[in-house]
Amino acid sequence: MGFTRAGLPAALHLAALVIALIAPACPAATPAQPIVFHAADFILSNSASPPADDAAWSRVVLPHEWRFTNPGAMGVGWYRIAFNLDHVPQAPQGLEVDKFRSSWVDFYINGNLVGGTPHGTGGAAGLGLNLPVYVAFSPALLRAGRNVLHARMRTRGGLMNIQGLGRVRIGRADLISNRARS
Repeated sequence: MGFTRAGLPAALHLAALVIALIAPACPAATPAQPIVFHAADFILSNSASPPADDAAWSRVVLPHEWRFTNPGAMGVGWYRIAFNLDHVPQAPQGLEVDKFRSSWVDFYINGNLVGGTPHGTGGAAGLGLNLPVYVAFSPALLRAGRNVLHARMRTRGGLMNIQGLGRVRIGRADLISNRARS
């Protein structure tokens, strides 16, 4: 059974109707929507700068707690999250980490320090364990293609050794900061 020339307009209208009904269920990703990360790479290293890509990074699920994957570990660890952008955003950007689990951390975008806790080298909103932390940064630090977020975090031993990283969101600063502070 094929379409006749007379039936073609009806078939096109039916196809347009189906597309119109399905489209709202499949929203397109836009630069205004934050990127949410549920995994990262992790390595224990006292390095002052991010370890090389060929170092012994391990994949972890966020939120992550060192006491489960590295029992008894103390010192400095690094998290690495690589992501791609189609283009450089124009609006100021922000990053939010939920369930922040350290009082000493620094965040880097493409090798540039963008903030951290007062116990690290920079200040950030939302200090304290298990509270969200928010850091604003310039979109000029991002580039089209591959970008990398690093978090350098210090842990200590003892009963409260619950250091780790929660889920991370990066996006337009106004969208991220409103959520982080609500």
